Amino acid sequence: MKKYAIAALFVLLVAVLVQLKVLSSQRAAITSSTNSAEVDNQPRTNLKPLHHIVTYTQTGFEPSEITVQKGDTVTFVNNSDTPLWVASDPHPEHTDYPEFDVARSKGGQMPKVGESFSFTFNKVGTWAYHNHTASSDVGNVGVHPGLIVVQ
Repeated sequence: MKKYAIAALFVLLVAVLVQLKVLSSQRAAITSSTNSAEVDNQPRTNLKPLHHIVTYTQTGFEPSEITVQKGDTVTFVNNSDTPLWVASDPHPEHTDYPEFDVARSKGGQMPKVGESFSFTFNKVGTWAYHNHTASSDVGNVGVHPGLIVVQ
């Protein structure tokens, strides 16, 4: 009986040691992959320009605030019965970002219902804008030099 108890204890000890070795290997693998992920998640610039859509309705711009990367394009779609003259602040001069002005960009033609105006933001900053024909309808575009890619 004593031999069987010693043998059972030995088997149990070996099983515990094997389990500890497996757990140790798993922990090493997790640590290794975590370190790799940390290296891969270093700040990088997303170089591919993106396209964003802002819709203009009877209640204003939706979304009224967006964040984009330098070089991204924002399309303003007119889904209202109001003429859409998107322009940078301040109203009525539009001098904060003079190029961001549909009247200047499209030769004075404003998007009618269902039409749109696209603008590529190449200046970093926060650009307040409004609809010149309904100047209480406002929004902001935050333009960053490069967003951090989150994986």
